[in-house]
Amino acid sequence: MKTKKLLATIMICATALMGTGSVGAIDVSNPSDIVVVANNDSFCEVFGNGISAYESNNVGNVATYSYKINFTESDVGRAELKFNLLIGGESYPVEVDGKVFKVPLSEDVLIKGNLYGQTIIHGEEFQVDVGITKLESQDTLSAGVAFTTADYDTNPDAQQILFYFGTPCMTEELWQEYQDQRTKNNVESTKAESDAQAARVSSVGTKYGNFISDNNFSDSGRGQKLVVKLDERGPSILCGLYSYNDSIKASDFKVGTFLEAPVSAFQIGLRKDSGIATISSMTGVKGADRYTSDLGDFWGAAFYDIIGHFGVPTGALSELLGNVGGDVEAVDDGADSYVHVDIAPGDYVDFDDVPFTLEFNIMTNGRNTGVFNAYSYLTYQAELMEASIPIRTKTATLAGIDVGP
Repeated sequence: MKTKKLLATIMICATALMGTGSVGAIDVSNPSDIVVVANNDSFCEVFGNGISAYESNNVGNVATYSYKINFTESDVGRAELKFNLLIGGESYPVEVDGKVFKVPLSEDVLIKGNLYGQTIIHGEEFQVDVGITKLESQDTLSAGVAFTTADYDTNPDAQQILFYFGTPCMTEELWQEYQDQRTKNNVESTKAESDAQAARVSSVGTKYGNFISDNNFSDSGRGQKLVVKLDERGPSILCGLYSYNDSIKASDFKVGTFLEAPVSAFQIGLRKDSGIATISSMTGVKGADRYTSDLGDFWGAAFYDIIGHFGVPTGALSELLGNVGGDVEAVDDGADSYVHVDIAPGDYVDFDDVPFTLEFNIMTNGRNTGVFNAYSYLTYQAELMEASIPIRTKTATLAGIDVGP
C-alpha cells in the first residue's frame, strides 16, 4: 500500500545491558531515533497501521533494547542484542546474535560486528541483519538494521528495509583513525591465462545475484556475479565470485553520511543434485573452522593457482587478502561443500577486479557421472557515519552442471 511520506524517525527509549567479560545493567535515559535510510514506502507497507498512527500522533511509538558482549578471545567475541519496537500499539520483539571484533584505536577500542536473527511482522517472516558499532568506553551503541523478506531468493516482490537506531559514535577524526588502522589492499586485474590452462578449462556459465529491492539501489541492480568453469582433466568445478562495490552510492541513501560499502561476508558452495559422482575435496582449503588475522596466508599454495583460470595473475588474490582478518567456515562434504568467510570489520575487501575463486574436485572413479549446482552468497557493509548496515544480495545459482569421467 502507499501512504504519505514516512517521517524519518521513531523515538526510542533505550535500556542497555553490557558486558565485556563481566555483565552489568546500564540505563540509557536519553531517547534516540530510528532513522529509515532507504525505501520509506516498504517501511510503511510492512508496519502498516502502526506508521499511520505514528504520523497522526495518536499512538506513541517506542522501542527498548538491551545487549550483552563477551570476549572469550582478545579481539573476537560474541554479542546478543534484544530490541522491541512498539508501533501503533503493536509490539515487535527481535533477538539477534553474532560475532564482534575489537579494533584498537589510539585512545579507545572500537567494537564492531554483524548479528543475525529472524522476526515475524503481520504474519510475514523477515531475516534481520544488524551491524553494531560502539566504543569500549561508552555504554551506548548504534545499530544498523536490515529487515529482509525471508523468501527473498524466490519472491519477486521481496522487500528490504534499512534503518538505524541508537547513539552514533563515529566522527570524522575517528573514521580517519579507523581507516589508518585497517588493511585495504588495492589490486588491479590484468589478463594472465596460459594457453595450457585455457585448453583444458571450459566455461560453464555465469549467474548474477541482484540487490533485493530495486527501490534501494538505482545502479545496475547487480550485487554479485558467479562465474563457473569446468576442468575436465580433474575433473573439477571452478567458481569465481565478483562483487559490484560501486553499485552502492551515497545517492542511494535518503539520510545519513555514506562512507563506503566493502564486502563483509561471502560464501561459495557446490551441491550435488543427482548421480553417483561426489565432491571429494576443495583445493587448498585447510580443514577446521577458525578465525585468522591473515586470510592471505590461510589457504594452501594450490588454492592461489585457481585464479589463473579466470584471467588474473596467480598472486593477485593472495595480495588482495594479505593481512585481512576473517572468520572462515569450511565444510567439505561429498554432497554439499562450501566456504563461508566473515571479513573482520577492521579490514576492507572487494572482489570487483580480482574474484574470490574456489575449486571443487569431483570423484568419478573413472566411470561415474553427477549433476551439481554451484551457488554464492554476498553481503556488503554500508558504512555510514551514523551506523553500519549489512546489505545482503540475492543468491547466485548455476544449476545443472554435468560432470563425468
